[in-house]
Amino acid sequence: MAEPASRRLHYPFTAIALMLLVALVCAGTGYIAFARAGAPLLARLRATATPTTLINPTAHACQVAASTLAPAAPPLVRSAPTPAYLSGLTLTATPDLWSLLQAAASSYDSHNGTASVVTMSTSAEALAEVAQGTAQLGGSDLTAAMVGANLPQRDQLVERPFAVMPYTLVASRAVSEGGGSSVTNLTHAQLAAILQGRITNWHQLGGIDASIHFIDLEQPEGASATLRRDVPGGATISMHPATAASPADLIAQVAAQPGGLGYVPLSALAASGAAELVAPLCLDGVAATPSHIVDGTYPFWAYGYIVTRNDAEYAVQSLMDTLFSTAFQSQTLSAAGFIPVAALSQDAVQQHR
Repeated sequence: MAEPASRRLHYPFTAIALMLLVALVCAGTGYIAFARAGAPLLARLRATATPTTLINPTAHACQVAASTLAPAAPPLVRSAPTPAYLSGLTLTATPDLWSLLQAAASSYDSHNGTASVVTMSTSAEALAEVAQGTAQLGGSDLTAAMVGANLPQRDQLVERPFAVMPYTLVASRAVSEGGGSSVTNLTHAQLAAILQGRITNWHQLGGIDASIHFIDLEQPEGASATLRRDVPGGATISMHPATAASPADLIAQVAAQPGGLGYVPLSALAASGAAELVAPLCLDGVAATPSHIVDGTYPFWAYGYIVTRNDAEYAVQSLMDTLFSTAFQSQTLSAAGFIPVAALSQDAVQQHR
């Protein structure tokens, strides 16, 4: 007896369904087997799948943390402002940084109707006054670690480099304008010999016949520390130089001596009439220009630091915002003979470490 046509039509579809089911089962089983067998291989591939070095083989030749180049200061712990600051802030700074803090304080006072006070001090005094709370903000040529002072609350100080202070050697006009016997450049070796007392007269350097009178700053601030670090033998100065209380005093003393020699910040040369009294000297054939400092070819410079406590008030932070603002850094700071820290090249920073 023949099967109904409708039943015969079901066989092909049933067969196809069975075949698809078998195929899916086999595929799943095969995938599982492959996954199990290939897992070690995939793990090895992932482990070795680092960025290719074929395009740029030096991409990872050096790794350096930002803290290595310019250590980041810990964040300020801000507290609510107190009525004591409504009349103004008390600031203190070294002679090199006093004018910058005075400019920032004037800007702050003009916006707040206050009358801040900026006193002059050494780095050690500025650090101590901020640590003890006598001053709310300080400008220092040195950090607490450099000073080595045993400050009672030293761990609460926050020190931020905010300016580069370029320094230049200066000599009397008689030295630089001696006609055929003029001297406008010193090498590191010659400067070391002067500081060690092995060269005592300018004629030994092809200059005028005049004794070399080296004038040093009284306080071993940033420039003096940098000079002793960068000049061979500078740390063991065997001569006994005269001293000056400030850069302005040093310029006056150098100008008064026919064979006078010293060093001052470029900001001091920018003062009215200073450039007419003394002449800047090159060091190893390189002048103390901002471009030479930024690219690392001129080594005689120091950082200027802003120092606060880590529990500084909002009013102090407001002044900090002014000091680190783009306008202050690019205009006020640069016009005063300083260089923004952000402008330094990596070579300049590393050579100064």
